[in-house]
Amino acid sequence: MSRQRSTSVREVVTLVSSCLDDAAEVRAAARQVQARAASARQAAIDRLYGDLATHGDAWRAELAARAAELGVSEPRHQPSLPDVGSRGVPTLTGEMARRLAEYGARLRAGRDAAVRAGDRRTAALLDEIEMDVDDDRWFIEALAER
Repeated sequence: MSRQRSTSVREVVTLVSSCLDDAAEVRAAARQVQARAASARQAAIDRLYGDLATHGDAWRAELAARAAELGVSEPRHQPSLPDVGSRGVPTLTGEMARRLAEYGARLRAGRDAAVRAGDRRTAALLDEIEMDVDDDRWFIEALAER
């Protein structure tokens, strides 16, 4: 039983670390897209991505605090989101919606692992962030359909 619980705790620590990395990625990508928004129609995109980047900052801070409590270090991998480069906002918006869906799935997996490990604080944190990610993804998908 103790060995099984230890495995679950390690799984939670790994997933929290991974979610922390992803929050940093989402924030950086949102800032990149926000910087490209220029026209009047783009003002709504600018606000949306500005809000998303702010959310990414908040998620990262909350996850970093919890990660520190669990003994997890700072992010250690390269971002998997493409650089803005010469891509247009519509393409990036679709990619951002896809990435938020992936991040939401990782948060749900982390929440489930935390529940299995009996870590209610981590489960509640990941659940709260996942709901925010789903809301942000909904707005970005609606923007992509316009």
